[in-house]
Amino acid sequence: PLKLLYSQYKELAAFSQLGSDLDEDTKKRLAQGERIVEVLKQGEHQPMEVQNQVVMVFAVTNNLLADIPVNNIKRFEAELLEFIDYIDKSEYQLIVVSNEIGMGLVPAYALGRYFRDICGRMNQIVAEKSQEAYFVVSGIPMKIK
Repeated sequence: PLKLLYSQYKELAAFSQLGSDLDEDTKKRLAQGERIVEVLKQGEHQPMEVQNQVVMVFAVTNNLLADIPVNNIKRFEAELLEFIDYIDKSEYQLIVVSNEIGMGLVPAYALGRYFRDICGRMNQIVAEKSQEAYFVVSGIPMKIK
């Protein structure tokens, strides 16, 4: 879907130059396209490892970067990949990560909800890499792996 999304972005970007009013869907597609362009950028003689490319392409094609300003995409990418690398190299046999915010209440702001969702996705990555994983409900751990 990356090639298709990128192609659509290029067409919409050209169309938007005509100065017509854009509907919300078009604005969202343009915003996603800007993020795709940013994710695809690599430094000269600094190729990204394939597994890191997969993470970032997954994130951008599934619109997980929608709430991150374009000028912060590279910073987010670096921090996310550093976190994943840390987990991958971790010697811990058990890592417990929680994404509960405010006793399970939905955060009022989009950034809070985004943080909650990113933490949830990170929990899944951590659980996959761990030898043991626990789900904690009301302070009571239940072994799930």
